[in-house]
Amino acid sequence: MKFTVVINTYQRARSLRKTLLSLRRQTYRDFEVVIVNGPSTDETEKVVAEFEPDVRLVRCPAVNLSLSRNLGIAAAAGDVVAFIDDDAEADPLWLEQLGAGYDSPRIGGVGGMVYDSTGYCFQYEYAVCDRKGNADLNVRPPLWDYLHPHGEKFVHMLGTNCSFRRDLLAEIGGFNEEFEYYLDETEVCMRLIDRGYWIKPLPHAFVYHRFLASHLRNHHKVLREPYQVVKNRLIFSLQARRPNDHLRDVVIDNLKFIDYLVTDARQHFEASRLTKAEFTKFLARTEAGYEAGMRLGLTQQRRSADLPPPPEAFRPFSTVQPRGRRMTIAFVSQEMPPGCGGIGRYSWDLATACARAGHEVHYVTCSPDHNRVDLESDVWVHRIVPLTDGDWNRPGLEPLVAKNLGWAAAAHQEVKRVAATRPVDVVSAPIWDVEGIFCQYDRSLNTVLTLVTTLQATVDLNPSWRAVPGMDRMLQLEAEVVRNAQNVTAPSQAILDKVRRDSGGPMDTANVRVCPLGIPDQAARFTPRPPDGKIRVLFVGRVEKRKAPDLLLAAAVELLPEFPEVEVVFVGNDTILAEGSDKTYRQQFEVAHGHEPFASRVKFQGLVSEDELQQAYADCDVFVLPARFESFGLVLVEAMAHGKPVIAANIGGMAEIVVPDENGFLVYPGHVPALVQALRRLIVNAPLRARMGAASRGLYLEYFTDEQMMDGMMTAYQASAGIESPADVLTPPFPNRKSA
Repeated sequence: MKFTVVINTYQRARSLRKTLLSLRRQTYRDFEVVIVNGPSTDETEKVVAEFEPDVRLVRCPAVNLSLSRNLGIAAAAGDVVAFIDDDAEADPLWLEQLGAGYDSPRIGGVGGMVYDSTGYCFQYEYAVCDRKGNADLNVRPPLWDYLHPHGEKFVHMLGTNCSFRRDLLAEIGGFNEEFEYYLDETEVCMRLIDRGYWIKPLPHAFVYHRFLASHLRNHHKVLREPYQVVKNRLIFSLQARRPNDHLRDVVIDNLKFIDYLVTDARQHFEASRLTKAEFTKFLARTEAGYEAGMRLGLTQQRRSADLPPPPEAFRPFSTVQPRGRRMTIAFVSQEMPPGCGGIGRYSWDLATACARAGHEVHYVTCSPDHNRVDLESDVWVHRIVPLTDGDWNRPGLEPLVAKNLGWAAAAHQEVKRVAATRPVDVVSAPIWDVEGIFCQYDRSLNTVLTLVTTLQATVDLNPSWRAVPGMDRMLQLEAEVVRNAQNVTAPSQAILDKVRRDSGGPMDTANVRVCPLGIPDQAARFTPRPPDGKIRVLFVGRVEKRKAPDLLLAAAVELLPEFPEVEVVFVGNDTILAEGSDKTYRQQFEVAHGHEPFASRVKFQGLVSEDELQQAYADCDVFVLPARFESFGLVLVEAMAHGKPVIAANIGGMAEIVVPDENGFLVYPGHVPALVQALRRLIVNAPLRARMGAASRGLYLEYFTDEQMMDGMMTAYQASAGIESPADVLTPPFPNRKSA
């Protein structure tokens, strides 16, 4: 069965692009796309050009949805014509599930469920409409009683998620072109059922309808132009009358409907969602719509279209297909860029890389207000509010534990909601805050635990944390999660070894893989600062004990008086109190050295935007991470991508990234003289900085791109799910990996 997807668009270039991108992700491949553009004056046709020659463009001279739909049908070469709005995105299974619905020659149309603008709640599940135009959205299957020809009520579908056999659309004359908007698809459903065909709403085949502002409704989603609604409802109800239906009943029902519209508009006016001028116009247009609807409904024949036979040329729309089997992957991370730490950054980069490779990716992250689902960078982002109650929240549970388990429970609940509509092959969750604990203990889910710097490692470096109520319980939960993990990935051998020492797991029976992290290459977007005679040393990260900013500050105190051209820049949250102190590391430095002449060359920039961070990397001459422990050291890779020499402590994952004397130096952990010596060597030797910077860039391209991270992690995911990896996927080792 061939599908033609028709998108009727007007003045929505930006959202149209998202609609088309969602179609690139369809699992069903035998379909074409026809875009019917009204008299748009925005960049709609530029957007269409981005997708040529995969799409067919038809122009509609008027802002008339039914005319636009009929032009799309006339250009359709498919057996079935499916409609989706230009402010909606299609679920990857949309066409596949619609196609499966055509399982009988009696089926005239098939539709699916529609999410509202949140992407989480339904705008439409099932509905029936009566012959006066009143819809009932509370019905549930079975719906056989509403499929009888000429019945008082009949099944209808929403226009943003409906499909019909093309031959039947031609048989009934397509859509009624008097209906510029409103009840257009409802009238088609009624006419097909009256001819003995069935309309089949499905419990899936989802479409996400963003319900954007238009020429008819404002940004509050408030109807401001009622003319078409009033007119077309009257025409529909007058022409849908059966012989025994009384005209008086139809008119009274429409007057009640008009009263509802006016009351609703008045409430919006009183709430300042409509201006006084808009409300005054609303009343006048309502009256005009009533007069036109009565006249046309009683005197005018249906404005049908004479649809031609389907064209011979069928133009398949290209879809993104992965190497090997398409997987459905759910990432769990309460953090997401911008403005997050390393876990959120690499999780999002990995998610987007997997999506680019053709897999279906869901990213479950924390929401501060309400649940919503959005399609961003080809990833379905689920922003979910943490739960506050459940079997896990028992009396006496410490707030820290309740907070973390509340998020973990909400993430598990959302993953299960996705899994109810399709098989989820892998759930990927970090060990931090035991985010994946409920997913991991749900054996219906295949959960892969990703090791990062653990809470145990952090507490070891910050003993005061142990006094936080609930910390001991969190440490117990963390160790339990590790010991019971069936599938584990680690960004370095060092963190795997440390976790095994600290937790006694993962068990030997677990599927364990070491996969280096990677980042997208953004270096070309940022131009380094022009030569200014200065040498800039950069630190990126939280200014807290584990990252060891105190060591770099101590080195700066020794080096800056000697080298007046050197400046040291700290980028990251500098409001964290130093361990065992009532001051931050920044405050400690300013108290001790703020009076020194060199103090102005130590700059604390705090939290910055993503572009500002990348520019900081581009502008620096040397990058330093003297951390006391890192499970990996993503900021080193970020600096290497910009071609910078790097200095790091010879501990943890950092020792597996930096190749000593090739792209930088590894120094003894916690040893300021060693750090000073390494910095001095790079400060005084510009050719060495250039050589090591070039080596950093080469190592990044060879080992640490997001594509290589994706290949390595996909191999682990496929192994966890029992799926054979494509033969051409190879995971390069670390440049400086130590044996286990």
